[in-house]
Amino acid sequence: MTGKQRAPSPELAATMQQLRSLVHDCLAKHMYDSAIFFADKLVSMSGQAPAEVYTLAQGFYCRGQHRRCLHLLRSTQLIDKDVRIRYLASRCMLACGELEECLELLGGEAASNPSELSLGALPPAVPGTINYLSVTCLMRGRVFDAQENLAKATAWYRHALQTDPFNYEAYEALVGLRRLAPGEEAQLLAGLDIPPGQEWLRLLYQSATRTGGVETEAALATLEAPATAPAPPPRREAAETPTLARAAPPPGPETDGRVRGWGLAEDADVAAARADWALTQSALARDPYALQCLPWHCAAGVRLRKKQDLFLLAHRVMDAHEQSGTAWYAVGCYYLATESRGAEAATRAFARATRADRGCSPAWLGLAAALTASGEAEAALQAYRSASRLFPGLHEPLLGMARAYASMNVMPLAEQVLSQAHEIAPHDLAVCNELGALAFRQRRFEEAAGWFRTAVSLLPDGGAMAARSAGAVAILVNLGHSLRKLGQLEEAASTLERAVALSGGGDASAHGALAFTLHLAGRLPEAVEQYHVTLSLAPGDAFAADMLAIAVEEDVELFMETVEEEYADPGGDGMASPVALF
Repeated sequence: MTGKQRAPSPELAATMQQLRSLVHDCLAKHMYDSAIFFADKLVSMSGQAPAEVYTLAQGFYCRGQHRRCLHLLRSTQLIDKDVRIRYLASRCMLACGELEECLELLGGEAASNPSELSLGALPPAVPGTINYLSVTCLMRGRVFDAQENLAKATAWYRHALQTDPFNYEAYEALVGLRRLAPGEEAQLLAGLDIPPGQEWLRLLYQSATRTGGVETEAALATLEAPATAPAPPPRREAAETPTLARAAPPPGPETDGRVRGWGLAEDADVAAARADWALTQSALARDPYALQCLPWHCAAGVRLRKKQDLFLLAHRVMDAHEQSGTAWYAVGCYYLATESRGAEAATRAFARATRADRGCSPAWLGLAAALTASGEAEAALQAYRSASRLFPGLHEPLLGMARAYASMNVMPLAEQVLSQAHEIAPHDLAVCNELGALAFRQRRFEEAAGWFRTAVSLLPDGGAMAARSAGAVAILVNLGHSLRKLGQLEEAASTLERAVALSGGGDASAHGALAFTLHLAGRLPEAVEQYHVTLSLAPGDAFAADMLAIAVEEDVELFMETVEEEYADPGGDGMASPVALF
């Protein structure tokens, strides 16, 4: 297509101006076929003016006609003449799978940083817009992603975010997909050039990272506070939520006890950062299709066995996002929480989720968990390996691999991947607990106790104020077992009493461990009582039943010895008086 641009007559100029307004109105109203129809006439009337060609190309792109859009841009020979047209052409090439051509258009495959890109003159950055150098870096990252070159993709996403901190899609590709270790995330966010008055963006980005601790809590508290309000107290966990209580945020620099907030308490991204069932449920009530909350909400629902809620949620998401990875993930979570249907249906749903969206990290973890529950250890291990390769900044796949290796009794590999997980997430109490369990199985009890103590120290207030949590109880029970093996029976008993209190008295393993420890410490009446409680919670516990019989027998013998000593005849033969015994 070629054509001459000519100066239109006044009548034609007026007609063209009306057509431009009509085309832009059709695009704004999502009437893409109408926009294409009128834009095509405008291109002809203007003699293929670049601005009119670009508008028509936008109509083709919005309509999903990527090859037609690319053909128009190529035939008018405008791709190299305007950065906007080059960017639109690159999106079409990516959609059509022309990856090598797309990279060449975006500056060449060999470039390793933005300064090496041959892009010609770029328009200056304007406040309120995302600059074209940043979106070019973003597109390069997506092309490398499509080529499964994860290292280069991550590097270009990093360049995109560093070039323009408002490029949220680059941030989501890095932090949302867990491509970076927690330390790398913190370093990246600290180096972002965020304009004055936009600090809320850094706080929101920080809240989604995995650094944890008081910094994240302080960021969330500031985001949730009104524009000017008293500093909020730490939020209380809902009684039904299995997460641990959060530490109170540190006092801010304000001297009058007031904090500059941003009024984002009801924002879905802030609720997702909290990763709390009650909060994500509230966010989804306001916006039932807030997809950023769904992974956390579904995971909490599985833990809490919210089968009915997950059933309704899965149906709603499937209706709204049919065949999407998120929808199948929600379905898989429902089946995983439903004991009657078992893990096989969950495995099929999670597998479909990973096929629909290979970048959905929760789906990969769900698939591995479902395969583990089905007894398919090798397949689960392969799913964890795939997740670790796709999401190198995520430590959960390594944790799952370590558990799988430990179950197969391959201890060297288990220890190796656990060490890698600890490097990524040194403050994750689950990793410390697994390292302690591994040391315990290898009879390195001193080391095991050290890891379990570290895990306990990572609980808020050392577990003193932790909400009821099976994970927190398990860590305390493990520490109690290690201390018992080291002969520190009184400290072990004290630790296990904390576990019993934290469980609300409903954990049979905590009561059983406490009973055995009290038994070894010679506190037989208390041990007998705890054995009875254990058997009331777990009637089939053969060890507790056997030890109860032994403890009762020892307690009776000790009682008889005490009676004989107390009432023995001091005068001669050592026989107690029959009357004295009764």
